[in-house]
Amino acid sequence: MKSKTPKVLHEISGRSLVGHVVAASRELEPQHLVVVVGHASEQVTAHLTAADAQVRTAFQAEQKGTGNAVRVGLDELGGPSRAP
Repeated sequence: MKSKTPKVLHEISGRSLVGHVVAASRELEPQHLVVVVGHASEQVTAHLTAADAQVRTAFQAEQKGTGNAVRVGLDELGGPSRAP
C-alpha cells in the first residue's frame, strides 16, 4: 500500500482493519486481549486504546514471524500457561 497510514488503521465499512479483528475477538469473550504491534506502534496503540480501553499491546521490536509474535504476546501475559 502506498499510504502514510499504517495498513492496520485503514478503514473498511467504518472500522479499521485492526478494529474488525478486535471486535471479532471480543465475540469470543477472552479474559485478556493482546495485540502485538511493531510498525507505527505509537499510532496503532493510540488507536486501539481509543477503540477498546481493555486491549493490551505488546511491542515486537523486530518482525521475526508469527511464532515470534505469539511469544511476544504471551510474554505480555506473563508467559505461556503450563498445564498441571
